Amino acid sequence: MPALILFAGLELRRALGTSVGVISANALAGIAGQLRFMNIDWNLAGVLVAATLVGMVFGVTVGNRLPDRALQRALAFVMIAVALGVIAAQFTSHLRTH
Repeated sequence: MPALILFAGLELRRALGTSVGVISANALAGIAGQLRFMNIDWNLAGVLVAATLVGMVFGVTVGNRLPDRALQRALAFVMIAVALGVIAAQFTSHLRTH
């Protein structure tokens, strides 16, 4: 997403939407490619899709009401939280294997 802002010159809101669209298309392609190798729990998939749709509606509603600066800060907070979560997961995984 930063590349979309820096190199493509997209505004934050458009870069967010584009990023989510690309991630969604990539995830759907990955799922489609794996369908022949796995059994899908369609009940769980339905719950996840429903939760995703609710999250999208919530995100669009809140995002449209937030000023750009607040949206930037919220995005930065989420990205830092995810990065710290990944680091913590890797660290604890490393501790368990050694």
